[in-house]
Amino acid sequence: MEEDACKAPEGQDPLDDDKKEIVKRHARFAALTKCFHDPEGSVAHQQLLEREKLTAEEAAKAAAEEAGETGEQKPVEEFKHKYYPCYPEQWKQAFSDLRHLHVMKHPRVLQTLFYMLGFTREQICHRDTNALDFRKAKELINEELFARMGNYKPTGQRDRDFKEYQKISFLRTNNNALDEEKVEDYSLVLRKVLDWIRLALEIRIDDVKQRRDQVEYIKFDREAAIKQETERKSRYNEDLKEAKAAFEEKAAEEAEKEKEDEGEEPEAPKQFDEEEFKKNFDEQNPEVPQIDAPAEEIDRDYDLPYKPPAMDQD
Repeated sequence: MEEDACKAPEGQDPLDDDKKEIVKRHARFAALTKCFHDPEGSVAHQQLLEREKLTAEEAAKAAAEEAGETGEQKPVEEFKHKYYPCYPEQWKQAFSDLRHLHVMKHPRVLQTLFYMLGFTREQICHRDTNALDFRKAKELINEELFARMGNYKPTGQRDRDFKEYQKISFLRTNNNALDEEKVEDYSLVLRKVLDWIRLALEIRIDDVKQRRDQVEYIKFDREAAIKQETERKSRYNEDLKEAKAAFEEKAAEEAEKEKEDEGEEPEAPKQFDEEEFKKNFDEQNPEVPQIDAPAEEIDRDYDLPYKPPAMDQD
């Protein structure tokens, strides 16, 4: 699945290693999300299993009829579905079953998940604390939670307001405090939830950085274009001044010579053709296309330090 996602469309250059890693991460996240919420995929998968079973039953019936005709007795094998390592809503029931527990180890997993999906502290924690109240939280392990997981998009701007504990800094700190091996030893499905959270955070952080980097690159190119056009205009004014001076000096010399040769005042001197000069200058020094100022990216959930990329000044 990941390798297929990394294949460049026909006629386009292949992806570099960095872009391949980004594409793979997105593919892993999309696949893992479907393991928790994919209603249409789940229906299609169940239909596939039913077709497999029906095909196997028909094959068994045909084999039994053949055995009856030949008198050969064959052992009847119990039907087993084909093994699918990953299928739609694979972890949904196991996650739902956590509601039957009375105590929850590694509560930061659920806490981080709920905060990331927009739930508030009052909905999942003991009163006036940041300690998860599992009795509250487990009541929220329902279709709404799975739908939020399915609809969660780790990319793009976020212009709504966020509580401090819903922002990236808190979520990442809360998440980094977890030992994935210990989480898996306790509950495999909880480990899958943790994997989903970590992939979402990685993608989110990378997405914000990439978009902010892009804004900085546009700003840099825009400033360079403004500088180049300013220099071009300055050069035009200097060249125009020199050209006019040279033209007027030459015109004065020609007028003086004509006066000496003919003994009378010459006709009105020719005028400098500034329009023609500008046309020739622009042909040799094309106007530098200007770039619109980029819109600032709004990511109110992102409170990590940001360092703009180094720019090549050449």
